[in-house]
Amino acid sequence: MHKIRQERGEDLRFIRAYEKDGACWFYLKLLPEKRAEYELKIKTGNLNIRDYGKILESDWGSYPPRDVVRFMKDTYNFDTPPESTTA
Repeated sequence: MHKIRQERGEDLRFIRAYEKDGACWFYLKLLPEKRAEYELKIKTGNLNIRDYGKILESDWGSYPPRDVVRFMKDTYNFDTPPESTTA
C-alpha cells in the first residue's frame, strides 16, 4: 500500500486510498515524530493522513499521471511503485 523512501532526511509515502467519492492517491511527506504512530494506524486502513505530515501531491483516481510521477522522481528522487503493484 505504500513505498518508503528516506533520502535527504525525507520520509515519503505513496498512498492509495478509497474515500466515499472513490479512489484517490497521495504523496505524503511524513513527519519523523509521527512515523511510529503512522505505521501502526496505516495497518487499520482508517486514518486521516493529513495528521501525519504534509501532502505533497494528491488527486482522485487510481494512479497519478505521468507528469506527477516524473515530478516526484525529479524533485524528491522518489520512485513511485508501478501501477500494477500498488493495488
